[in-house]
Amino acid sequence: MRVLVTGADGLLGSNLVRLLITRGYDVSVFLHPSSRSTTLDGLEIQKHFGDILEPESLENAMTQIDAVVHAAANTSIWPARSENVRMVNIQGTQNVINLVLKYNISRMIYIGSASSVNTVGASNVNSYPGAKFGLDYIDSKYEALNLILDAVKTKELPALAILPTF
Repeated sequence: MRVLVTGADGLLGSNLVRLLITRGYDVSVFLHPSSRSTTLDGLEIQKHFGDILEPESLENAMTQIDAVVHAAANTSIWPARSENVRMVNIQGTQNVINLVLKYNISRMIYIGSASSVNTVGASNVNSYPGAKFGLDYIDSKYEALNLILDAVKTKELPALAILPTF
């Protein structure tokens, strides 16, 4: 199975890439051109470079894959309000959704924020206790999760969400 990992140069992403390789998956990664990470050096992977906000660069990476793990995010919490954080986390997720649907990719796995269960709620993703923090990072990841859930319901997006916690 051919799997693409967005955000593969982050802590979670680079460990996930290693796990997928050890389990026999053919792994590709999507990295921002400014990535300076060395966490993927020496691994047998195909690297694609582009900006998640530019669908055409993302599209090149999403052809010929069976599944995508969407872990890319802007995790900045300073300043608390940031249009870039919102764009990357919301529009970037929408771009991935659109291409999963366009190419009939069999599975999309969305990785929520590092505090998903704490900010969304463990039993009901429709409640949103995270609003109290006033951080675009948390708010945008919640909005992105809702994009995923809506596309699952209305467009039959073959997706699931992993909502980690501290």
